[in-house]
Amino acid sequence: MSENNKGKYSFEVVNLSVDNMPVIDEKRSREEWVDFGIKNDFYKYMYNRYIGSTTNNAVINNFAKLIVGSGLTSPEANLKPSEWAKALMVMPTDDWFKIGLDFKMYGQACVQVVGGKSLAYLPVNNTRLAKKNEDGVIEGVWFSDNFEKEREYPAVFLPMYDFKKAKQEIEVIYLQIHTPQQEYYSLPDYVGGFTYCELEEQIANYLLNDVKNGFSGKMMISFLNGDPSPERRHQIVNDIRDKLTGAQGQQIIVDFQDGLETKTQIDTIPLNDAPEHYSYVA
Repeated sequence: MSENNKGKYSFEVVNLSVDNMPVIDEKRSREEWVDFGIKNDFYKYMYNRYIGSTTNNAVINNFAKLIVGSGLTSPEANLKPSEWAKALMVMPTDDWFKIGLDFKMYGQACVQVVGGKSLAYLPVNNTRLAKKNEDGVIEGVWFSDNFEKEREYPAVFLPMYDFKKAKQEIEVIYLQIHTPQQEYYSLPDYVGGFTYCELEEQIANYLLNDVKNGFSGKMMISFLNGDPSPERRHQIVNDIRDKLTGAQGQQIIVDFQDGLETKTQIDTIPLNDAPEHYSYVA
């Protein structure tokens, strides 16, 4: 080791990743449809808030039940039992809840009309609205089983249902709520709570991570055998992060310095006032 390098040290901090809510944007893609989100991923973002936040999940499920209620009813059901039986066969009972769930979760829902006679649930997150024609009318939707892999699952066009005449093909009824400044897609009525949904998810991940790490504080790993090259430091830090932290791991400080010994030293930085800290998080 040269005299010029003695006493020198450097350190790097391995931080947790930071996630931001994607920009809500209606992007006109090169295709015939309009993307929902900058990366066409806003449906996926809303679904992740549904499965990630226990509160949001429970609220959406219960609202969907309230939207559907007891299903279809009619004051003439007893007077015209045969006609009423046919009406109940128009769409499967389970599909009503699926439509209500989509409508609450995504702010919109989609129903397919088959031959102008029967109805069926169509996952709205697998659809993209077609670009408006010259008259400013949206003539239909594009459907794909997976828009992230659209080359493997090519999108097909489904026209909007024409109430004046029934066609012998699949058409769609698109249900939406009005959202100001949105030309195509609606937003759910809880859009202002997305950040709090993420907050609940991250608090849960944080506490779970604390439990898995034995409620320990931050960790400092010191290499006392000198300061390696920037490339070698980067490689060491990445190896430590991959093996010790994972995607939701605790913060780790990696320290490189000269020392009397060449061994690696691991120190835990304690969390002060832990009871007050967890009381605040709760």
